[in-house]
Amino acid sequence: MEKVHNVARLILAPLSLLTALHSSIAVSATSVAGSNSSNGRVFGICFDDANGDGQPDPRTSASADGGTTPVALAFYLDPLSIYANDAANARKLFVADEKGRIRALSWPSPLGDDKCNFTPVPDNHYQYDAATASAGPANPNGLSVTRGRQLLVLDSKAGNVKSQLWRFDLAQGHLGTPLLLDEDVKVNVNGETVSSQFLEEGLSLPNGDFLVASSDPRAILRYKADCIAGPGPCPAETLLGPDNLSGTPAGIALAPAPLTSKLLVSATNGTVEVYDMTSTGTPVRQANPLISGLNQGRFKIKTLRTVTGSEYQQYAGDLYLAGRNNGQIIQLNILDQNGELAAPRDEYGNFVYQALSSVQFPVGLAATEVDTASATECASATGCNITPAINHRIVAEHPIAGDVGEQYEIYPDPRTICGGNVIPACPPAGAPDYSASCDNSISLRQLNPAYEDVRIPGNLCGSPNIAVVDVNSSIDITSEVIEHTVEYSNISDALDCHGSDRSRQPVVAWATKAGEDPVVEGQKTVDVTSGCGSVRAGTREYSYFVFGLRYLPDPYSDLSGSKKSERQLTDLFVDIVRQEITALRATFEEARLSSGGSCVVDPDNLLGTSLSDLETDFDRGQHRFAQEHAQSFAGFIEADSSLVSPKNLGCSENFRGELQTRAIHIWYNINSKVLDKPWGSY
Repeated sequence: MEKVHNVARLILAPLSLLTALHSSIAVSATSVAGSNSSNGRVFGICFDDANGDGQPDPRTSASADGGTTPVALAFYLDPLSIYANDAANARKLFVADEKGRIRALSWPSPLGDDKCNFTPVPDNHYQYDAATASAGPANPNGLSVTRGRQLLVLDSKAGNVKSQLWRFDLAQGHLGTPLLLDEDVKVNVNGETVSSQFLEEGLSLPNGDFLVASSDPRAILRYKADCIAGPGPCPAETLLGPDNLSGTPAGIALAPAPLTSKLLVSATNGTVEVYDMTSTGTPVRQANPLISGLNQGRFKIKTLRTVTGSEYQQYAGDLYLAGRNNGQIIQLNILDQNGELAAPRDEYGNFVYQALSSVQFPVGLAATEVDTASATECASATGCNITPAINHRIVAEHPIAGDVGEQYEIYPDPRTICGGNVIPACPPAGAPDYSASCDNSISLRQLNPAYEDVRIPGNLCGSPNIAVVDVNSSIDITSEVIEHTVEYSNISDALDCHGSDRSRQPVVAWATKAGEDPVVEGQKTVDVTSGCGSVRAGTREYSYFVFGLRYLPDPYSDLSGSKKSERQLTDLFVDIVRQEITALRATFEEARLSSGGSCVVDPDNLLGTSLSDLETDFDRGQHRFAQEHAQSFAGFIEADSSLVSPKNLGCSENFRGELQTRAIHIWYNINSKVLDKPWGSY
């Protein structure tokens, strides 16, 4: 490990205006990486409470070789890794060094209580060496990964060297042929491009535009999203010029969600300025810098959202600064004070921060962001593709406001019943050690201690991995349905929408969090799948989404492909759907009692009759008719908004959205699982 010094109660001379006091500790699924130019090592960075004493413990993970003077880092989570057998290698950290090489390290998802308890491992699938390449960047000095699974590389070096912008495609699981996008990034011969940043969703500037910080001339350059995604060439525009910058840029970053319209610029004069990009003109500099007094030096910066609850009601974030000249990596909280970003201070006016010291020459930073989108985007015709694997679309009847942020991680299913090798299967009935309480389920907390104790049922397995999207939202969904589409659903041997094995059809599950309106199933994931092909699902609100799942037939039954086994499989799905109908009934009765009976207003008993008919015909084995009743139940709610009132206007919860999505899912499961019809959508 890198030598670590906890300066929790010291005032450091090189940072005379910063006081190291205890910051708030937040547990999340985010990761931070850094590099040391003096020895070429790359490592994870942690400021959380590893000792369990309620105090932060600045430290690093074990390190890996980052080459000769690593200068730039960027995280990448391959969405296809959910269907591969190496979930431990799903997240990559790209590392560029001054010798013209780009390599990748496998970076594990945060597991266990100590997120720095790991060693990065080289991944030989992603390699580039300018010395042997026929074309490409000679001096990679900046890395950024696009949402289109492309790696952008700044090629620059101080001195009389032309700066360029290159692109590598990542879709094939390796670094593709480099494409030159800009052969002459406009910096002076003695200048250097020093940092880069993609613009996030929700800005007035187009989503996906690419920003580059230049030291000479002092400037923030901007590349249009449609150009960097195309064949090029791509000319740069000047977003901020010398007259708009207080110092020479050393690093740029966006403020954590949902304030990603704020651009942070670190300068060699020891300040971090904030620029508001909500207008279409030149970004406006905030009156007061976010932080000052860092002394002279080159400070690379990254930001992360601090999630303090299940919703973004209280803004909090973290700013990370790597000081190449003072041997420190600093974590500083970010606050929103009346629309301006600020850093906390103590009673004497000193900035409050945490510091990790003696890294000698930290030169690079990378962080796994909390991706975000606005309610407006999610309610658009195309929805919001926040992470690379799932799209959300709110079927809104009126304008809605708020933001959605989510973190996406992939984990191997550890249960032996699902092909893992960690958690043994429950003994079968009749075995000496049989226990009726053992059900082969697993808690999300067993995958990551940052998650809540939400259980995945024992009949749902990874394929072979489990994808978890942890969603935090400030959008109040009162009556709407949220439609979800999961990408990459048909590329796994374990999942198949088109085959004859019903147990291999992909499943999308959903669960609520503590503090949110509960569901009748309690704290466990609920199958909400409503279509296949690209897998579709519907929910009443955001929370946890778990996918890459499939149903596991009873492991103690003889399901060998015979007609008998097909009947057994049908019986299993009949039991599953019957439980889902029972949950629909319980939710409907809860809705009828909600708010003194004013939630469900159904004078002709359309909903009650169709639900009773659904139950009766299903129990009689008349599954086709039961499917029609499920369709009628959902159709009545969709066609007549007065049948079930909105949340806070007659209902205590979004019962309209929940009842509708439950009925649609039951229709789909009867169709695809019980009747064994070709996949389709409601």
